[in-house]
Amino acid sequence: MADGCNLYFTEKDLKDVESSLENHKVLNEGRFAANALDCLLKQDPDKFIRTLNDKNDPKHEMIFKMTLKSMGMGKVSSSEEMKIPSALKSVLKFTKNPTGLFTKQPTNRGAGSDRMKHPYELLTAATLVQKEKLYTTNGKSLTLYSTDRIDFGYKHAGDFFARSKGGTFESDVIISRMGGKQVGIDAKYRSEEICHLTNSTAKQIERIQNGINDGQLEGYFFTTNGVFSSTFHNAVKDIPGIGLCEKVNF
Repeated sequence: MADGCNLYFTEKDLKDVESSLENHKVLNEGRFAANALDCLLKQDPDKFIRTLNDKNDPKHEMIFKMTLKSMGMGKVSSSEEMKIPSALKSVLKFTKNPTGLFTKQPTNRGAGSDRMKHPYELLTAATLVQKEKLYTTNGKSLTLYSTDRIDFGYKHAGDFFARSKGGTFESDVIISRMGGKQVGIDAKYRSEEICHLTNSTAKQIERIQNGINDGQLEGYFFTTNGVFSSTFHNAVKDIPGIGLCEKVNF
């Protein structure tokens, strides 16, 4: 299979991809796996979802392994890795053709962005699909409506409202509403319980505030599998459009 999307992707192609990955025959295994998955998904989204739903289908295990290769193995716990097929199925049943999943966003919608490279972003999106609401530490909620769509890896300009701030910020998960409104999510996975505020995240928060103030987003949420530090809480407490969602696990 060439390094491009062949819309006549066959079962033999899939086996060839698996063999190439297992025998380390490609230089960039993550990109190679992501490209193969993107081809399969574009070819027949319904069949892709059915395969994820059927553990007895031999392609189920292949897709599972390729998805881990695409997003990076060992980045979450082994028990969380086992949830990837179910999480992927949940997201694809909600939005069949999400951008930014296996290929990066088009330049006009995310210049400088990349495809999903951390499983926790997918797990966060799947949790939102399953629960429909994630509550923040101050009682507000991040809500997903049936008319919304889910995409990934969206870059926003961070200097429209206050150009002195400069730079961009990213939504690991982007929720698009009818009428054009959007809500961004930054999924922060931590192996330890506390998610601390870093210097780069502090600057990101300034840019997010600019993005909310100039109308790019109606809100932005940080999620973590642990809890946010008091410093993190203090950094966002006076910004109405930003929320913190803790202990978010699929």
